[in-house]
Amino acid sequence: AAKVENWENFVVPEDLEPARAKIKNIISDGQPEFYDEFRIKRASDGAVRWIASQGQIIRNGENKAERLLGVNYDITERKQTELQIKNLNQELNIRINELQAIFDIAPVGIAVAHDASCDVITANPALAAMVGVASGENVSTNRRQLPYKHLQNGRELAPHELPMQRAVAERRAVLNEEIDILRADGSLVTIYGYAAPVFDDAGNVVSCVAAQIDISERKKNELEREQKLGAEQNLRLEAEEANRLKDEFLATVSHELRTPLNSTIGWIKILRDEALPEEAKTRALEAIERGTWAQSQLIEDLLDVSRIISGKLQLQTQPVSLVSIINSALETVRPAAKAKDIEIEARLNQQIGLISGDPDRLQQVVWNLLSNAIKFTPRGGKVEI
Repeated sequence: AAKVENWENFVVPEDLEPARAKIKNIISDGQPEFYDEFRIKRASDGAVRWIASQGQIIRNGENKAERLLGVNYDITERKQTELQIKNLNQELNIRINELQAIFDIAPVGIAVAHDASCDVITANPALAAMVGVASGENVSTNRRQLPYKHLQNGRELAPHELPMQRAVAERRAVLNEEIDILRADGSLVTIYGYAAPVFDDAGNVVSCVAAQIDISERKKNELEREQKLGAEQNLRLEAEEANRLKDEFLATVSHELRTPLNSTIGWIKILRDEALPEEAKTRALEAIERGTWAQSQLIEDLLDVSRIISGKLQLQTQPVSLVSIINSALETVRPAAKAKDIEIEARLNQQIGLISGDPDRLQQVVWNLLSNAIKFTPRGGKVEI
């Protein structure tokens, strides 16, 4: 006769007592079914595997348990995937906390709408100080009167005329906005602003972000120089150059941070599909890792604001494979292309040799080109590389 082994002989010691206690509780509670997950050590090779045990409790006429009948499933791969997703979520939370730290300490005023109507807008400490309100206060004028006014050319602006509301309504970025803030204490602050809508995978506006810079001192200095020197043309050229640099910086903050983050979110959504093949899971995890690493590198760059504004980013040149760079960028943007049913066809010459370049910057270039191509290609279209 075949030898019948006690199931407890196979259970990993750390999981045995919890498994016993759970079964005991199920029996004492009078429940008809049981389910538990625990680890076992396989007798053939000593490998540790996760098991899901599910079955039924057979009771007698006195409702006392007589037997446990059930089946066991090997769920090791699922548990490993869950652990990977948990680690990725932890890494994503770290990146989110880093972005929150930037939001809190940045000298640039930042506003974030929590809805597509811009009814709730949160201001960071820098912006709250500019307009004279408490940090974290809702600064939307849609449904209430604020203790300050928005003025342009001496006229008070209505809520729908403000940059964030316009960006949402027009589904486009609003640039180069100068607005005077008449604060509750009677002082006047001039801010220079930029606003851009945020879209979901379906192309719907779900939020809006904006950045403002206090240029009151600059405006005062411009007026003084104009009065003293009468150099109107020079002042205009200087202002245009300053505006161009600010536009580049603000556009970079908005675009560069969203590209790898949107890709990471897209791949995480794909990973939630339990029927996904292992090969696709591996590709998804690799794409998320690349996106997270790229996000970390971008945040490190953004922390050095003066270096970005002055255009003095340092390139880390090394031998680079363009084919590898393009393939990595392709994996990053595939979720966005899939959401719009866009076909991506790449015809790459695998024989091209190495070049000298900065791989991170080159990948940003390819990302931007592909992101724009997908953005402006109609649904069901095709992007060729």
